[in-house]
Amino acid sequence: MKTAFIVDSTANLSDQYKNHPDVFTIPLEVILADGTTFRDSNRDSDIAAFYQKMQAAPDLPTTSQPPVGDYVALVEKIIAAGYQQIFAIHLSSQISGTYNTARLLLENYQDQVTSYVIDSKSTSLVMQFLLAQALDMLDLGMPGQAIAQKLQWSADQSRVYVGIREMDNLVKGGRLQAGTKFIGELLNIIPVAVFDKDGQLQVYEKVRTEKRFHKLVYKIFDQAIAAYPGRVRLAIAHGDAPQAAQDLADQCQERYPDLAIDIAYLPPVLGVHGGRNCLGFSAMVSADY
Repeated sequence: MKTAFIVDSTANLSDQYKNHPDVFTIPLEVILADGTTFRDSNRDSDIAAFYQKMQAAPDLPTTSQPPVGDYVALVEKIIAAGYQQIFAIHLSSQISGTYNTARLLLENYQDQVTSYVIDSKSTSLVMQFLLAQALDMLDLGMPGQAIAQKLQWSADQSRVYVGIREMDNLVKGGRLQAGTKFIGELLNIIPVAVFDKDGQLQVYEKVRTEKRFHKLVYKIFDQAIAAYPGRVRLAIAHGDAPQAAQDLADQCQERYPDLAIDIAYLPPVLGVHGGRNCLGFSAMVSADY
């Protein structure tokens, strides 16, 4: 069965998947304080430019899901190309309406194409991880419903955490007073947020100093590796902090020499929450297939 995969641009796909003939990306938009619209991009240079503009802006940017018309056009293009099955993998339904838009829209085409919509419960490298598994399972000849169930299970187990290393966006968004920000930075406090089991971004813990932040990363990774031996892939994503991400990845590689570690930019839609220089990390758990 000819199968297409739709992901939104927050997946920030690597070239391997970006250039796959059966993978289609639908972009989200971020609207800066001056009204400038930034269409989410997979290019690192574009994402770096966004973080710099966001840092300089006086107010917090807002995010927008893909226009419904764009999604309709993409689905109709896919159907016209002869695809019989679609897997749509999207960022958490708790921070964007993209998942629900895809689900409702694809229901209108159920007489033309079989579709499955997956809530990643997070974003970024987890979405790419789900896509990679979907392609593998498809190659194994697994039926669509079974693939969808295993993808959702994998998403449910793969928590994403974000260390907020600069608090400017918390102040701009009204979630933190400027005086509290000053004290927090003076004490080297790093708030850590997590996408919980429902995909909602919540405060997980607050740590002092970069060293303790790294210890928290190791603790979370150790727990996942112990719970799912042989099925964990590590991911580190950053908000325009490539050196900090690489340093953390290098230390993790020494600690976990047998595990693969992916590194990427944190997509602008999540960067709005985490701010510039934030560090995201995840122990991604593969489904059993």
